[in-house]
Amino acid sequence: MQRKALFPNVAVMVNPVLKGNRLLLAGVVDYARKHGPWRFIVNDTPVLGRQPYFGPPYPDGAIISSTQIAAATLLRQLGVPCVLTDSATDEELRQYHIADIPVIRKDNHAIGKLAAEHFLDRRFSNFAFVSDPLMRPWSSERYDGFRHTLNMAGFNCSAFRSSASRARLPWSRERPFLIKFLNALPRPVAVFAANDERARQVMDACHEADIRMPEQASVLGVDNDERICETCCPELSSISTGGKRRGYEAARLLDLLMAGKEVQVRPILQETP
Repeated sequence: MQRKALFPNVAVMVNPVLKGNRLLLAGVVDYARKHGPWRFIVNDTPVLGRQPYFGPPYPDGAIISSTQIAAATLLRQLGVPCVLTDSATDEELRQYHIADIPVIRKDNHAIGKLAAEHFLDRRFSNFAFVSDPLMRPWSSERYDGFRHTLNMAGFNCSAFRSSASRARLPWSRERPFLIKFLNALPRPVAVFAANDERARQVMDACHEADIRMPEQASVLGVDNDERICETCCPELSSISTGGKRRGYEAARLLDLLMAGKEVQVRPILQETP
């Protein structure tokens, strides 16, 4: 049984550019202040598809986002307990052998439901969803919640979902595809984007296509990131996701793992405020 270190080194591998991840990190730090102290190794460089470097001294535990998921395999080989902050795809579970790692994730279905209710309250009758370019599980779950709520109200939803051939295209090359999609929608249309960064791209495409906002298209994002929302024109509306609570819970689970205790490995939902 692994013993908890007196002052554990904890690796937090998330991209702090995203507000949700910054709040998650704040939740981890809050837990450590109350139950630590912990020493932190903050690795914010995405390592999609390749193994990151870790040298001694190795971390005693790690909190890892899906963009850093390759790190989980290496850390597990080193005997380091890990907690994931969002869901991996089935392919990633097979590739990286991480099905037995606990996951703290947002209730993305509830986020999609909130978005649909926001637009329904404003009497829209035309709806569209724009997915994350890499079609992450959280994006699909938000779409499912959005579409299901609209269907229950008697409405349909168009969807822009990246194909495998253009999933990793730079925005400058993907933009014409999104413009074509937006131009084909009936107006006025309510557009729900998978996150704030994607919503900014939707608004950029609307400007390029001369689609007036909010008269012809109303855009809603997720994360409520002021850095993005306040620099959009018009200002972007967005759903907050309670990232600090998710970080606190991820830290609590990791603390148990570092103490050699067993925790449930199924995904644990953190409700949206």
